[in-house]
Amino acid sequence: MGLIIKIAWRNLWRNPRRSIILVSAIVICISALLLTLSYINGVLRQMVQSTIDFHIGEMEIYKKGFNDDHNPGKYIKDPAEIYELIQESPGVKAFAPRVEGRGLIASSYASSGVQVIGIVPAREGKITLVKRSVIKGNYLEKDEDHVILIGDKMARKLKVDLGDKVVITVQNIKDELASDAYRVTGIFKTISKDFDKYMVYIPKRMATKLLEIESGVTGIALRMENMEAARDLQVMVNRQFEKQDVEALTWGELEPMIQEIVNISKQWNFVFFGAIFIILSIGIINTQNIAVYERMHELGILKAMGTKPFFIFSMVMMETLFLGIVGLAAGFFITSPIILYFANEGLNLAVFSEGLQKFGLGSTIFFNIEFTDIIYCAVAILVTAFLGALIPALKAGRLKPVKAIRNTE
Repeated sequence: MGLIIKIAWRNLWRNPRRSIILVSAIVICISALLLTLSYINGVLRQMVQSTIDFHIGEMEIYKKGFNDDHNPGKYIKDPAEIYELIQESPGVKAFAPRVEGRGLIASSYASSGVQVIGIVPAREGKITLVKRSVIKGNYLEKDEDHVILIGDKMARKLKVDLGDKVVITVQNIKDELASDAYRVTGIFKTISKDFDKYMVYIPKRMATKLLEIESGVTGIALRMENMEAARDLQVMVNRQFEKQDVEALTWGELEPMIQEIVNISKQWNFVFFGAIFIILSIGIINTQNIAVYERMHELGILKAMGTKPFFIFSMVMMETLFLGIVGLAAGFFITSPIILYFANEGLNLAVFSEGLQKFGLGSTIFFNIEFTDIIYCAVAILVTAFLGALIPALKAGRLKPVKAIRNTE
């Protein structure tokens, strides 16, 4: 084996131009794979994280059917047992009760559809980043009444500012229209304009009064250590409170469109990577076929001297493996600083900010690559090189000495 390795390495540099071309092709492939994968991972991670951070957390608990129509009549009347289970469950970072409803918000100048979220400010601040997103005024305070926190986009549409009054009209649990006035105490701005023009926050006790829900809640939002802990708690909640028609839903079930985008992106990755691997394998086959043809006389002499076909086969395979390893090393060396730069500084896509905001993305995308992704790419490149070298290597191993020496095959 040592002799095969030594000869294969020397053979690579007998024609350095051809070897450099093939190594360059591998470098381009690995660079394209890693850069594309890290960009897509960054986009998906930011999309999912913004969905979790700005509204729903990793999981929410509702009365069955509430998530379908947001009917406030479908509320959890006594959440005490659920709170107890949550507090006893490992992996729970924070939870916050909510009272939600949908209706109309109006100022003296305009009106708009709205989703009203009644919150306990101190608890909600541990669930979402809305508190950190306040750009004018203040976040909701514990003892305030008739105050409201609205998005920048909605404030512009309603033409209101801090201290202005707005009126919210909703359908309460008795199917009656209920209205109340609130003073704008704060304006927030997130990376999603759709979120900013539709969501408003009021104190939970004011939402309870508006919807006449008494002491219950329409939902409970949770932040978890990880999704595995979220799924474990989901199973426990769904099993323990099935008779009360209570269900726990993860972020993917609450935002199926985002989950579908993630799934489609992963499927697209396979198509894209498959195309790159096919192109690379064709290049390897052609390059190594040429290498075998140019050395046919030499290989014929080796066969005539009694060299075993497996030795020749292994030599050609080892040459390709070396090319793959050199290409991988060069590709990682070139690509790693680029990925690290964009992981820390981000890729500025401000020109596409309008479109990105519709998907909950900011104007800067931070690349993200996992160690397992690097391993998968490396293995895939080496396997492709191995498969691409099979045909030329088999051809070299099966050469007939006389024809090869005459170079007539």
